[in-house]
Parts: sequence; structure tokens; C-alpha cells
Amino acid sequence: NIEGGGRGVGGGKNDKVKLDPVFQAAKNNVFLVGSEEAGYQGTAFLITYKEKKYLVTNFHVVSLLKNIFIETEKKVAYKALKVLAVDRQHDVALLDISSLPKGIKGLHYSHSFETSQKVFVVGYPDMRSKENHMNFGTGVISDASYMAPFYMGKGEAKNIQITAPINPGHSGSPVLNERAEAIGVVSWRFSAKADIQGGNYAVPFQYVSALLTEVEN
Repeated sequence: NIEGGGRGVGGGKNDKVKLDPVFQAAKNNVFLVGSEEAGYQGTAFLITYKEKKYLVTNFHVVSLLKNIFIETEKKVAYKALKVLAVDRQHDVALLDISSLPKGIKGLHYSHSFETSQKVFVVGYPDMRSKENHMNFGTGVISDASYMAPFYMGKGEAKNIQITAPINPGHSGSPVLNERAEAIGVVSWRFSAKADIQGGNYAVPFQYVSALLTEVEN
């Protein structure tokens, strides 16, 4: 538990700061992902699917990486991870979990979400720091059915537009509902030069589920 250290009202040493319950539930299931050659590249998270566990991230995070590793906030690294499957169109990828401790439960998921609902993002944005640093953000779904072009190939698919802050390194982070269930995977944002505000987007988890079904078959 974290103790308060301020001098203001209620800032005594015995005051304990309460962590947000969504962050508390998610933080041990979210990892920094990178490679020995390229360094830190993004975020991955552990999910439970049909009583099995998988690591989820973006295709664009791992597509060019060799010697992939993940790392906890306490800088415990798990190396030599392999890519199990990718969906290039929807920008999602699955990594093996053979090197992870068996005690980590993994996040649950949901395909249900609506415009205006509150959401949370847990990830490892760069934030101009070379340190491994977990970040927690909140916002709402501003558009539950934003149609965006495929990451690769012709066509388009539904994305989730969110107001939670997104920065480089957030790619692959889970978008969570108030039950700490993953409803999406942070994928992209409009550049700062675009004439658009709040242009932060995630891939709905239904596309991850479709990829998981392929892997299990």
C-alpha cells in the first residue's frame, strides 16, 4: 500500500492511498514489449480465453522484432517470446506465454461497449523517458463505431474512438471497462498536425477473439 506524504489536510503518514480498482486488477497483467535490438516498442497484456492464457499486442509493434521480450513494471524480463499469430488487417498479434509465471491470472474480456461509457487504459508510453514506467489513463468512448481503414490491405473495420490520452508506447495497451475487462487494444491516433481533437483509437476485442479462434483450431 502507498502511504500519503503530504503536509496538507489528511496528509499524515498513516493515510493510505487507495488504488483505482481497475488499475489494481490490471497492473500485473500489462507488460512492456520490445526486443534486444530495437529496445522498448509498446505494450502487451495477458488475457484468459477459454481457460487458456495469451499475450495480446499490435501487429505493428512486433512485426519487425526479433528476440522479443516483455518486462514488468519492476523490470523483471521474460525473453525469447514467439509470435503465435497475427491479423495484419486489424493490427493485432498474439504472443506465446511459455516463459511467464503460472500464477498470473490474466484479464477477462468483453465484446460489449457503447458510446459514452467510461474506459481505462494501462500501458507503457515513452513520455520522453528512457525508464520503464507504467501509465494509467481514463476517458470515455466518444464513438463506438468509428470506421477506419485496415492497417494493411484494402477495406475498413470498426474501431473504438476514446478520449483517454494515447502516446507513443501505448500501442498494444488494453482498453478496459469498469469491470477491468478488455474491450479493445490501443492501435493508433491521428498525428498532432491533423485538424482533429481526441483522435485516439482502439481495435475492438472481437477481432482478437477471431484470431484466438483461429489459433485454437
